[in-house]
Amino acid sequence: MTRRFASDRYLRVTNPPPKTARTTRYPIFIAISWCAAIGGLCVALSAVLWHDGLQRVSGGWLVLHYLAFMCQTFAYHAGLAMVPVVLVSVLAKRKWLLLIAAIVFAIGAGPEMWTLRPRFQPQPGRPKLTLMSINLMYGKGDASMLLAQIERESPDVIVFQEWTPEGAALLRQSLAWTFAHSVEEPRDDAFGQAVFSRRAFVEQPKVYPPLDGFHEPQISITVEHDGTPMRITNVHLLPPVSGSYFVQQRHGASELARWQADAARTDRPDVLAGDFNATHGSGIISAIRATGMRDAQREAGWWRGSTWPRVGTLAYVPGLQLDHVLLGSRITCDGARVGDDFGSDHRPVIVRLRWK
Repeated sequence: MTRRFASDRYLRVTNPPPKTARTTRYPIFIAISWCAAIGGLCVALSAVLWHDGLQRVSGGWLVLHYLAFMCQTFAYHAGLAMVPVVLVSVLAKRKWLLLIAAIVFAIGAGPEMWTLRPRFQPQPGRPKLTLMSINLMYGKGDASMLLAQIERESPDVIVFQEWTPEGAALLRQSLAWTFAHSVEEPRDDAFGQAVFSRRAFVEQPKVYPPLDGFHEPQISITVEHDGTPMRITNVHLLPPVSGSYFVQQRHGASELARWQADAARTDRPDVLAGDFNATHGSGIISAIRATGMRDAQREAGWWRGSTWPRVGTLAYVPGLQLDHVLLGSRITCDGARVGDDFGSDHRPVIVRLRWK
């Protein structure tokens, strides 16, 4: 009996029962997180590595440029999507998943987080020109709300996009009391424009820029500021909602960049303001910034300056900065921000400009 007990104890010690395999926790969430992380990594790397010089392309190359444009547009959102992935990777103790999610967040959301840093400090006493850029959404915005905001901001110049005959009928008379100088090109579609100014036009306004390929008005005006003419162009590029629109958007941005880069021209704008239908990191804006122009929001604003979308379900998700004020080498900015909602799908942009 004693011998058998000792033998049994010896067997239990020397031959322990086999260990069961470790059970994977949260298997469904881990699988979904891996898919999100790999997809986010593709979006982030494409946004950073793909360069669009806006050359004329077609076929497969155009498709690749379009996909890269969308990746650049939504890289920030891809970065934000990594927050729950990081949480799952920590709970499930998945180091590689955590590493990839952290990389995607840094590449996608990092540049936008950088806009939280303190930026340009205004210089008091220097004469400033206040400019507002307003997209009217086919004139569907609330006119009374918009006029109250204009009165509060007291701009010197307003550039309107999507200026329709209906919108003109609602706003023109009220604006004329304060803005004695104006030029309008109303259209029934989304590409009408208007410019209203407190200051007299130094030169005859140009409805279309001296460039090829623009079939929509891009109104250019010149006003005097602090004794020097300032040239302002109202911009509205086509939205990339189809292949043909994307081609025209790229071509329009390419022409604007060529116009700005041509040092021999005396009519180059000091300011490009309006709805570019593209984000700061896209090839559309990057091509224009490559000429030396700077984004007023990035120079003197705070946070991302997102302007779209402001109506519908998408208004509750992080927006995009599609409306920009781009500054030439002679101009600096003492403040840039977005205005209040007034019923349009875009928020206005307000900047305070001065000469360097």
